[in-house]
Amino acid sequence: MDTHVASPPGSPKDKQDEHLNMAEARALMEIAAQHRIAIDLANDPIIMIDNEGKIALWNQATERVFGYAASEALGQDLHALITPQRYQQASAKAFHHFRTTGEGAAIGKTLELAGIRKGGAEFPLELSLAAVLFQGKWVAVGTVRDISVRKQTELALLQSEEKFRAILDTSPVAHALSDAEGNITLLNKAFSQTFGYTREDIPDLATWWTKAYPDPEYRSQVRAAWREHLEKTKREGIEFEPLDLDICCADGRIRSVLVTSVSFGDPSGKTYLAIFYDITERKLAEQQTRLQLERIAQVNAQLVAANKQLGLAQNQLLQSEKLASIGLLAAGVAHEINNPIGYVFSNLGTLEKYLADIFAVVNKYEAAERLMESHTEEIEAVRQFKAQIDLDYLREDLQLLLAESREGLMRVKKIVLDLKDFSRTGGEEEWKWADLQHGLESTLSVVWNELKYKCEVIKEYGQLPPVFCLPTQLNQVFMNLLVNAAQAIEVHGIVTIRTGQEEDQVWVEVADSGKGIAPENLTHLFDPFFTTKPVGQGTGLGLSVSYSIIEKHHGRIEVHSELGKGTTFRVWLPVRQPDRTVPA
Repeated sequence: MDTHVASPPGSPKDKQDEHLNMAEARALMEIAAQHRIAIDLANDPIIMIDNEGKIALWNQATERVFGYAASEALGQDLHALITPQRYQQASAKAFHHFRTTGEGAAIGKTLELAGIRKGGAEFPLELSLAAVLFQGKWVAVGTVRDISVRKQTELALLQSEEKFRAILDTSPVAHALSDAEGNITLLNKAFSQTFGYTREDIPDLATWWTKAYPDPEYRSQVRAAWREHLEKTKREGIEFEPLDLDICCADGRIRSVLVTSVSFGDPSGKTYLAIFYDITERKLAEQQTRLQLERIAQVNAQLVAANKQLGLAQNQLLQSEKLASIGLLAAGVAHEINNPIGYVFSNLGTLEKYLADIFAVVNKYEAAERLMESHTEEIEAVRQFKAQIDLDYLREDLQLLLAESREGLMRVKKIVLDLKDFSRTGGEEEWKWADLQHGLESTLSVVWNELKYKCEVIKEYGQLPPVFCLPTQLNQVFMNLLVNAAQAIEVHGIVTIRTGQEEDQVWVEVADSGKGIAPENLTHLFDPFFTTKPVGQGTGLGLSVSYSIIEKHHGRIEVHSELGKGTTFRVWLPVRQPDRTVPA
């Protein structure tokens, strides 16, 4: 039972206690005054409370942090002034223990607490508290630090780290974070999905090296390459060059990766972020691509060989078609040659007879000359014989026969030359400048027997420049078009040959008034062996060969046809060949 009886107010004892408290306060203030300058110059708030929990020291830094002037704070209950309401009960209990023992949970430590500024705003602070025994009583001296900025920075850093981790976890690329001590602090989801490892499997880099590179020799090579790259990065101040590595996964599979590294923090405590780009599928694709390229190269070599054989076959086919065309025209050419040869022979026979008679007359004259003066009868006989053979007519007709024979022989020569020019093999021919209209005339001479009995040929030639080409091959194209035009006319019709030029291209057109081509056959005209002619009358190669020749010249063939009205073929050719050096 407490036997202490309180003294009545105003008693001598109360006055004595008040006097003592005032004396103690003055003593504390005197001590504070001695150190005022140093305390006020301190950057951090310094607070001292007496044994009753009253504020006895409040420096200028404290004024700035809490907003109370010293005149407002001194003598006030510390906990009531700056401690949040939720902490006051615990603070009062702790202070009661402190004032009697000088002990407490905060003494000699630095704690993070909360304080209240003037106006009621709460803020985080850091408190370092010390106990001082003054005149037999415990007083507390505390240093306060406003850590609002640091807390904001820590919060921002925490939020940034959370965002960083969230970004890494959503990244499809494997990432691993390690600290300066070699501990692995983060593996994102892509890392575990790619390699099958968790942080429990590889808590540190030493474990990672052993599991990722189980072969000691290869592990040594990787370590050496990694050190070399890090040293180069530091020495030259460049980014870490990716390493192409093979990593053993948790299930024993090998993944090919490109690994790069980024460092954070100061040199004494750097954190490393390793980034692993999985290129396994790409390497497999590259390997398959290489195999495919090798196969393509083999196939290409086979195609080149086949193309060479095809070229030889095409040339043989071209010559076969030419020979077939020549065979088709042989009878007509023979007829054309036989006509002039026939009348040449006939004229030469007549000429031989005429010459015999002339020589007989000459002989008579020679005999008459010797007997002219004494044998008038012989002279008269010569005159009668001269009249009988009509010497004057013989002289006139002889000149005509010779001229006609000369013309016939020239025609034979021209037909033979045209046929020879047309039948020249492609292998002997070179690209050169040529007059296409001259080629048309030459070809027309060769095929004339096919046209003259049922076609009227109309020529509408324009002004054409020389064209760089293979002349005899183009002549074959013209021959095929002319022969087709003649065969399309059943009784009698017109074949029109036109030429012209548009910019750097020339064109040759062969139009007939024949029966035309059915629409369903137009798309097959240039197919090999396609023909609408009766069996035995066509090879189906003429237009196909013509198309190949024009394509070789970088040209094109256009066709327009109407049933019952006729067909028009137009061949377009460039004046110069884009892939050949043209001589001047």
